[in-house]
Amino acid sequence: MNSLLKISRDRSVQFLFFIVLVLIVTSAVGFGKLTLEYTFLIVTPLFLLYCLRKQNSLSVSFVSFLIFSLGGHAFMVFVQGESGTKIAHVLYMLAYLYLIVMVLPKFKLKNFDRLIMAYLLAVFCISLYFLYSVFSLLKVVIADDLESLLFAIKSLGIVLLSFVALGIYLSTETKQSIYLLLAVMCFGFSAVINYIEMYYLYDFNFLIVERILYVSGLFLVFKYVYLEDTYHKLIVTKTYTSKNILAKL
Repeated sequence: MNSLLKISRDRSVQFLFFIVLVLIVTSAVGFGKLTLEYTFLIVTPLFLLYCLRKQNSLSVSFVSFLIFSLGGHAFMVFVQGESGTKIAHVLYMLAYLYLIVMVLPKFKLKNFDRLIMAYLLAVFCISLYFLYSVFSLLKVVIADDLESLLFAIKSLGIVLLSFVALGIYLSTETKQSIYLLLAVMCFGFSAVINYIEMYYLYDFNFLIVERILYVSGLFLVFKYVYLEDTYHKLIVTKTYTSKNILAKL
């Protein structure tokens, strides 16, 4: 019975994700940019409402991640110009920070051997150098130093999140860690496309791909949270069963 409920729950999540993708593509192809942006705004509340309905409890970090993500979308849509972009960068940065806080307990240095630590440090250093190169280019493209700094800090949040997600995957190699790593990759590629379309070459197709990648990242984060909730339920059930056996003895 529990397995059937689990399968039904998984399919309902996948169905919600499919509906969201259809809405995004349909609004983009049929109605244009403005409708796409408004449709994109309802995605995060949909995921949040679904989480509240299906999960027994949600962490403050996860809810904060969703709220700040929604705030970043809203300021990008409703507040035009540099001020809206700056506030959106700050909100996205806070969203990634809360996501790091949510997954950080899984990142345990004692689980890493020297080879994995060396690999993680190498990847982190290369990422920082790449970020520094992008920041140098941004200072040339963007006249406002504050905007380029905020974009760089938001990107640093993604780099730190990638470092943590990769470390969790290398130390655990679980299905849950794969979902997290894929989610971070989606957020990263979405940020790269956003960088290209904002400061170099705007193309409506880029915007569609960026939104689809970000929604895919949200879906994968929800799958990560769902597996975490299932894992905790399993632990509680096992503990409760063990207590019953001890009581009977």
